[in-house]
Amino acid sequence: MRPRTSFRKDNRGAVAAITIIMMVVFFALLAIVTDLGHLMLVRNQLQNAADAGALAGAGALYSTGTLNWTTGQNAATQMVLLNKADTLTLPNPVVQAGVWNTTWTAATAPANLLPQGTSLDATHIPAIKVSIQKIAGSNNGPVALTFGQIFGISTVNVGAHATAIVSPNPGGPFNSTLFSNLNLIINGSQNITGSVFSNNDLTINGSINISGAVEGANIDINGAGSIGSAIANAANDISVNGAWNNFPKSGGATNIPLSNYNYSSQIAATAATTYATSQIFNGVVNLAGNISVNGNVTLNGSINDTGTILATGNITINGSATIGGSNQLFIYSSGGNITINGSDNLASGNSSVIIYAPNGQVIVNGSFNMNGDIIANQIIAINGSVNINGGGPVPTLAQFARPELVQ
Repeated sequence: MRPRTSFRKDNRGAVAAITIIMMVVFFALLAIVTDLGHLMLVRNQLQNAADAGALAGAGALYSTGTLNWTTGQNAATQMVLLNKADTLTLPNPVVQAGVWNTTWTAATAPANLLPQGTSLDATHIPAIKVSIQKIAGSNNGPVALTFGQIFGISTVNVGAHATAIVSPNPGGPFNSTLFSNLNLIINGSQNITGSVFSNNDLTINGSINISGAVEGANIDINGAGSIGSAIANAANDISVNGAWNNFPKSGGATNIPLSNYNYSSQIAATAATTYATSQIFNGVVNLAGNISVNGNVTLNGSINDTGTILATGNITINGSATIGGSNQLFIYSSGGNITINGSDNLASGNSSVIIYAPNGQVIVNGSFNMNGDIIANQIIAINGSVNINGGGPVPTLAQFARPELVQ
């Protein structure tokens, strides 16, 4: 009898070869996944350190009430030093202090910030940029791979960077030269650089020149002069009588709640000097930090340097008072009125002043010149010859501003 022939082949050798190949592929993939996961972990740690450093640095730029680049850089560096990546410290961060252009995006921003001497405005904001590179000779060197050495790759350079800004202007009402929550009436001969805003009705009478926009629910303009533009609830809510330039008129007036801009507790908590009773300041007063007064304040004479005078009651500026220095003064009544009497020079040259009464009135009597802004629950009719050059930063409030990552 002929033996039965088997048509089945012995595939044991082929299966073993395939198994070996699959195991090699598996372990190769495992090596790649392990090293890539480790690289991603270290990259995230570097990014967290850069973010924290940039935010700390930007938040410290105005911590003393004035812009201090060195303070911001030091704060950023110290924050990075508190962080680790790949279980090791990061002793070599590169920290830039300069100016960010708000027209940039994270993708289009150049490698370097604009110089510190760049003029600050709405599109040029103080910033801190932190770069951290784990490369040869920096931050404990590149990241070592566990399995990459099999493929001839033992280390990989990893880096991260972040940029944070802090605006010296808190926005909202501080974007206006004159801001009144209630009705605002302007009479007489006025030259105002900047914008005028009312959450209610705005009336302008006399010879008035306003370089920026005027905004209110209903706007009544009489006399002669020039205005940048006018915005009311609707375009037909704007009434114009007299000899005025042909300025743009539109609807869509906004409402800005003053209640969102309360800084009294923060300023009081950081005040260098606190008075339990009302105070009268005569002669020359040189501010050395913020002053907090539980009561009323009367200012006679001159005030220099940068800082805040905060009063829970009324503030009165009398006579030929002057407010100067190379920086800025913030006059803040948290619960009362502010009255300006006489012929005053409220800041000149490089100095400026912010008059702020969010819960009261600002009353202006007489003629005065001013660099800065007036912001109040209500500005009582401004009469007489007044020249106001508005705008500029509010460094006293910038120390309370929240920094923002932009890159």
